[in-house]
Amino acid sequence: MARLPSCRLRGNVWTADLRAYGAGNYHSLGLPATASPIEVGAAVQRAVDGLVSAGKVVNPELPGLESPGLSVRDLASQYQDAKDYPSKGGRSWGEDCMRRVQEGIGHLAVHELAAPAGEQVLRRWRDLLWEKGWRPRSVRNVLNFARAMLLWGQSDGRQLTGRLPKLPRFCRPGERMSEPDYTTLPEADFRHLRAHLFDGALHYQSFIRAFGRDPAIWSDYIARRQLYLSLAYYTGAHPEDLNTWRGEYLSVDVGRYERHNTKSSRVVEPECFDMPEQLQLDCQAELTRRGLPRFPQRELVACGTFGPWREATRTLNAAVARLWPGDPARKGFTFRISRRSCVWEYTIRGWRTHEIAAILGHVDETMIREVYRRCSQLSLISPVRVPWGLATGPRGRPTETGRILAFG
Repeated sequence: MARLPSCRLRGNVWTADLRAYGAGNYHSLGLPATASPIEVGAAVQRAVDGLVSAGKVVNPELPGLESPGLSVRDLASQYQDAKDYPSKGGRSWGEDCMRRVQEGIGHLAVHELAAPAGEQVLRRWRDLLWEKGWRPRSVRNVLNFARAMLLWGQSDGRQLTGRLPKLPRFCRPGERMSEPDYTTLPEADFRHLRAHLFDGALHYQSFIRAFGRDPAIWSDYIARRQLYLSLAYYTGAHPEDLNTWRGEYLSVDVGRYERHNTKSSRVVEPECFDMPEQLQLDCQAELTRRGLPRFPQRELVACGTFGPWREATRTLNAAVARLWPGDPARKGFTFRISRRSCVWEYTIRGWRTHEIAAILGHVDETMIREVYRRCSQLSLISPVRVPWGLATGPRGRPTETGRILAFG
């Protein structure tokens, strides 16, 4: 017969010796000294149940021998199938969270997540994620998804879950929720990067392996990727949008373009905007190179026949290291930095957050507001809104070559 855990008062709180279940000698039961023996016994049982379930997080049962009842894996799938996300990006995020929930606690039964025992389960899962090096924001995402899943399971009369557990804290002691990286690249530095991006490849003739020995193909590839970069920097477009950017979206002669945001296409309609002056010049240069009056309507102007730019991050980071050697502030260049730089350039020219959000097709203006706040602190914002032209920069002056700006 199993020996019952011993209980004793520690101060004015009942505690139990639960070392056999992975807890300490003085595990608090959360009951005052006036609690009855029945209440203490029930609290011990709840604590033991929680510790047993928490142990399964690290030591799951054999595949196929899951706990009786509806599994967390099945509930997560049902929740994901029923949820209506407003954008492709949101659904992709939800699918990633669902997968991580299924990998971490999918083998448990849903009833094992009910409070209060479920709080032990979530705490142990959280600890395991910390041990794997997860950052607080990532921990928060999956735990919030798990709780939303449980809330859905008991809504609209489904009654699939018990009482909702409280979420554990996402940060380690003394740790703060990570701040986003708001590194930007000044336009003059972007122009330098764009112009000399492939100097190394041309010098070492690295294109031979991919495209053969025809320099005309090399030139076409370079021009397409340079236009790819211009559209990214001057419109804040995502790579998905750049990969599907058609010629009909560009009216170079009048300096207008049509923004399509596939990431939030269900909630953000296409909209037309004026081109920054340099973007219009870059598009016109590409048309002149090809001897065309305008881009063909259905052509993927940024990709051409070369397809999506899969190796963009590696190529851009290598170019930054080559063009600015020994500069620790320059850690690379990505399309995230490109979008933030676009926001920065519009902000210093006096554009307001809702106007910039419309240009980028953003539903969430958090990043845009943070950039605006930092520009305001540095007194860089123009008192009147001015177009993004060659001669307009901070306080109406031309942009200057300088160090990458990092702020948070």
